[in-house]
Amino acid sequence: MRSFKEGFMKEIKAIIQPFKAEEVIATLRTIQNMSGMTVSEVHGYGKAVPGSSSREDEARIFGSKKIKLEMVVPDLLVEKVTEIITTIAHTGNPGDGRLFIYTVDDVIKIRTGERGEQAI
Repeated sequence: MRSFKEGFMKEIKAIIQPFKAEEVIATLRTIQNMSGMTVSEVHGYGKAVPGSSSREDEARIFGSKKIKLEMVVPDLLVEKVTEIITTIAHTGNPGDGRLFIYTVDDVIKIRTGERGEQAI
């Protein structure tokens, strides 16, 4: 087994408002050399304390509906990707979301055996 040494990659996880997802995804797809992404509907809790409406009762039990985007990108694209997400997903209101950025040591494409940036 060999370890990947050629370059570095980052995994970016973004939790954003559902009504911002389509524009964020469409814009990310225009980036040259952008790999794919995983899009999930999720529920989560933030620091806000819900009130007493039925919608807020549902949020208290299940958490607020959000969209989670997950992608692995070369280091050279990290700033561009994070700028797009933070700019488009921003409303200035509580619940805009979070970005998490992790270092990825290696990626292996199961079908072809390719490794590293060639596999993303």
